[in-house]
Amino acid sequence: MLGKLKQGHWPIFILSSVSAIANMFLPIILTRILTPEDIGIYKIFFLYLGLLPFLFLTGGPLHSVYYWVGKGKDQDRYITAAFQLTFILSLAIIVIGLPLIVPIASFFELSITTTQILLLSAFLWVPSGFYKEFILAKGFVAWGSIFGVLMELIKVFLFLALAFSGYKLNVIFTAFLIFLAFKMLLTGALLLKEKLPLFKIKKKYLSSVWNYCLPIAGAGLLGFVVDKIDQIVLTKYLAKDEFAFYTMGCLMIPPLYMLEMSIIKVLIPKLSTYSEKEPLVALQYFRKAISDSALLMIPAAVGLFTFSDSIVELLYTESYLESSIYLKIFSLSYLALILPYDSIPRATGQTKWIFKISLILSPLTLITVLIAANWAGAVMVLSASVFFKFIYRLAGIIYSCSLMGWRIRDIFPFKKLIIFTMISLLLGLSSWYSRELFDNNLIWFFTSGSIFFTLYFIALIIPYKKGYFVES
Repeated sequence: MLGKLKQGHWPIFILSSVSAIANMFLPIILTRILTPEDIGIYKIFFLYLGLLPFLFLTGGPLHSVYYWVGKGKDQDRYITAAFQLTFILSLAIIVIGLPLIVPIASFFELSITTTQILLLSAFLWVPSGFYKEFILAKGFVAWGSIFGVLMELIKVFLFLALAFSGYKLNVIFTAFLIFLAFKMLLTGALLLKEKLPLFKIKKKYLSSVWNYCLPIAGAGLLGFVVDKIDQIVLTKYLAKDEFAFYTMGCLMIPPLYMLEMSIIKVLIPKLSTYSEKEPLVALQYFRKAISDSALLMIPAAVGLFTFSDSIVELLYTESYLESSIYLKIFSLSYLALILPYDSIPRATGQTKWIFKISLILSPLTLITVLIAANWAGAVMVLSASVFFKFIYRLAGIIYSCSLMGWRIRDIFPFKKLIIFTMISLLLGLSSWYSRELFDNNLIWFFTSGSIFFTLYFIALIIPYKKGYFVES
């Protein structure tokens, strides 16, 4: 049993969740120290920190290691080229950005100093994470996950120490930059220890990596636009405190995103191995990935929707209760994470399609969000954003089925999905109607929420024993 866990996606999920949960406490503590306006600045900083690497296509070469690791004797050359390309593209952020610091700061609506820190952090962010991805791709799942956790915990403890000490935002941002510089040096040293020829540049391998990852990187940028366009647009339409309320309502539960990420990182190599010769085996892995995600995503979505008011009050205090309506809508987006929409194109090398569908949907998303921002307000902006997340992933599922010759209905483990959904909805409704029994929202949340998730897993025992989870 333990051996199976070590080989699957669970080490990535479990260990990454430790640091991810720790990361959740940072904005929670900051809401009790900083004003909503400062929180708005904090959110804008990390929004654009996420955008810039996508804008310069740095993520494509980074995540291409999961493809190149299977290239036999040349794999080290390809992986080295992937790191070199990641570094070069990241370097372009400051080469282009620093000379244009004034207009960029004006566009971001941040101070010059904060924007400088942002650009330097964006330069270091992606290449400093290369070692972890490399080790995971090599199959050292436990060590790669442990390394990632250690790095994240160092960052979180540093941030929390500064926040508790009452330091201002720019000090926290500067500390983050220093941490990334340390992580970059450590990554370089560890890659050299793995005997990767980091300083030997071979155009042949750089060209191969670029040709493979360009569609992925372009799709990643457009996918980020689909995912974050609502926030990017609303930075121009909302005051910073209103933007804080909006983004706090878009509550990202890191373990859930880590679950999706860890499942995909294990799924793609398996699909790459079996997709051509044994498509039915690949189908079983694909179905299992959906059911593994749904096991937690469905109750999480129902729970977030049901307890949104209490969750916001608990995490951010009553000052942020305006965020609860956004949390109700955003909770539905977690259901989209069940679909591993681009794993087949990545595993089969059909990455150009990912870029094409992104090129189609990104402008549609932008136009819809702009119309909603102008005429309907932030609630409709978020609703439109969540809607297009589902469209994006459903398009990927349809293409994957056509590519593999699968029927769409065959990829879904319907019995499991129905069971997960019915149990979650029943418990959600029961929790909602029990609210009148409690005088305090937080007591209701802790009591009913604990019962919700405990009974959810207990209720799964019955269909499991009856054999409803056995794949046909």
